[in-house]
Amino acid sequence: MPSYLRGKTRDNLIAVNVHDEARNVYYAFKTKDLASINGVSTADIQALGHREIDTLPDGSLFFLRAQTPKPPRARKVINKNPSVSEQGSVSTYYGYGREKQVLAQKWDLSTPAKGVNLRSKSRYLTAIAKISNGALYAFPLNKRDFDNYGGILGLLSPQQITTDTEQSKLVVGASRPRPGKAAKDLGGGSSFSSFFSFDAVNQLRGENFCAFQNKMTSF
Repeated sequence: MPSYLRGKTRDNLIAVNVHDEARNVYYAFKTKDLASINGVSTADIQALGHREIDTLPDGSLFFLRAQTPKPPRARKVINKNPSVSEQGSVSTYYGYGREKQVLAQKWDLSTPAKGVNLRSKSRYLTAIAKISNGALYAFPLNKRDFDNYGGILGLLSPQQITTDTEQSKLVVGASRPRPGKAAKDLGGGSSFSSFFSFDAVNQLRGENFCAFQNKMTSF
């Protein structure tokens, strides 16, 4: 580890919007205090669209450690001839639609944004579990399992996502928000488990599923 990184913890929880601001959907990530780095100014932070979590509007969604959607990244050279103990550049995420502001502050656009892709292949499809805060958690599921259990689990298919608003609430692989999981003993030593929608609890109870978050909890 370079000496300039030692003791620099990533404990600032920051969010940037991943869609237009009217949708209030944000990607959250932990980062160093960028404003403390020589060569990064308050104007840089504003151009990047970095916001602290507690400043987000009421009713906002934020996705922590999501695989997708992911915002784009930018990189800025802060020292053209750094020594081994000096930082030469800084890289971070920036918000949707902020390319002009970021470029004006002499950042280079380095990595494009990644959206959520919904798939329906021969054996697998993208199943979607509804979360009580409005998020839609997407994950791969065997088509036969979806046909057999999707209705009981309250899952949506890719074809049921029909609006831009629904699309903007999709997330894959986030640690927060995350739906509960349900499991069922199929007999003969086999079982089935999957994420489920928050409004499917009564259905699951009637079909002899048990639900769990961190540990198994019977209905």
